[in-house]
Order: sequence, then structure tokens, then C-alpha cells
Amino acid sequence: MEMGNASHPVMFVKKLNLVDIKERYKALKKTYHENLVNLIDISLGRDAVYLVYERTGLSLKEIKAHGRVLFDEISVATICREMIHGLIYIHDVLKQHHGDLHCGNVYINEDGEVHIGDIGNSMIRKEDENGISHDIQAIYKIASSLLDIEARSDRRSMSFYLADHFTKLLSDIPLQELLKV
Repeated sequence: MEMGNASHPVMFVKKLNLVDIKERYKALKKTYHENLVNLIDISLGRDAVYLVYERTGLSLKEIKAHGRVLFDEISVATICREMIHGLIYIHDVLKQHHGDLHCGNVYINEDGEVHIGDIGNSMIRKEDENGISHDIQAIYKIASSLLDIEARSDRRSMSFYLADHFTKLLSDIPLQELLKV
């Protein structure tokens, strides 16, 4: 049996208890972006909501835990750029913020594509007036974690200086401007 072909793509389902999310399930909607683990279907049951997502690769946390992969400045810059594109969609199209972006819910698939996960939980999370700023801070934290800025020995190199500078930028910078850094 072939898995993941065009007629039966690989996906996963997440169950949310209606008691826990109350009426916030009404904010759920399908997503369509190359840098998201897209929410492709929503099913409302009697006592639960079922979120159907595209299946994606390994989380950055899983890749780091494996220990055999080192993230260099170029790969981290690429990951950050793709996360920014995903966040622009979340902020501008979905009109919300992610609110819980971290290495455990950013994925890289077998084709090297970067996807932000957990978008359904973002949709039902209570609004935070500093949500966009928190999303930007999360990008910096992820970059710092992947580059292991605190433990680096090459503190005099230009690549360290640039990476360290990036992870300390202001969090109120617009995402479009952040793409230019």
C-alpha cells in the first residue's frame, strides 16, 4: 500500500475537547500557505473538535536532539526567512498571531521546506495585545537556540557578530522589514 499519494495524502488529526475551548472553536478556519502545517479540515463532534493537518517532517527540537545536525548561519537565516513568510500570512491574512512559536512546532520536511505548526491552537488562543511582538521575539529565540549563541567560541568572527545582532533586534520591527535584515 502506497502512503501519501495524490488521492490519499498523509495527514494527522488532533482532537480538542469542546469543554476546554468553549465557543472559540468558531475562530477555526482552513489555511493555505507553503510555510504552515496547513489546517486542511475541521470537524465538529458532539464533545470535540477534530483538526486535520497536513503531515510534515521533523521539528527543529527533534533535529537538534538528534545531535548529528549542526545549524550554520545560512541554514538558520533560511529557516528564519521562511518562518517570517509564514508569520506574515498568519498576521496579515488570518488576522491573528501565533502566540506559541518555538523549536517544537517549527518543522522541516524531507524536501527542506520549513513549516510553522500548531496553527489551530493559535486560532483558539485568547488574543494578546503584544502577540505580534511575541512572535518576532520567538524568531530571535529560535535563531539563538539553533546557533547556540551562548556557547559559541567564535565570538570574534563576523558571522557570530551578525547572528548575535540579529537575535537582539527590537521586537516591534515590522515583519517585512525583518526580511531585509
